[in-house]
Formats: sequence, structure tokens, C-alpha cells
Amino acid sequence: MKVTSLHAWYQTIKPTLTTRKAQIMAIIKEQGTGITMRDVAATMKVPTHTISGRFSELENNGEIRTEGTIKYDDSDQPHSLYLPC
Repeated sequence: MKVTSLHAWYQTIKPTLTTRKAQIMAIIKEQGTGITMRDVAATMKVPTHTISGRFSELENNGEIRTEGTIKYDDSDQPHSLYLPC
């Protein structure tokens, strides 16, 4: 990694990750009854893949937990419901 790339990561990207985690936590807490990553992404108007890493971090830090799943009509896969710890 070039020094300029590392500098850009610390100056530009890293601050947005903290902001996104805070936004995700606020949405999960506001929902209260469990919400999927897909619904959080829709609320934030971002693609799911751009926030999935923040969910992993929050779960690994013990800030959120999964409890149950739901299925959407347009998907064969179950989607985890996330709740605050």
C-alpha cells in the first residue's frame, strides 16, 4: 500500500466507518423489535454490501445480536433479525 493510500484511508474512509456504525446502531435501537441488514440498508439508502462489515464489527463487539430470521417473498434465503444487546 502506498503512503498516499494509507493517508487517504485514515483521512477519508476510516471516519465514515465510525459514522456508519453509529447510524446502524441508531436504526437498530429505533426499530426495537429486530431488523434485517437489508432493511437497514434500505433505510440508509446504501447497498447492503457497504454496511455488512459494520454489522460484523458490532456483533463481534457484543453491541448487537441476531435473534431469529425472516424470509422475503423475493428471496429464498433467510435474513437474520438484529437486536441491540
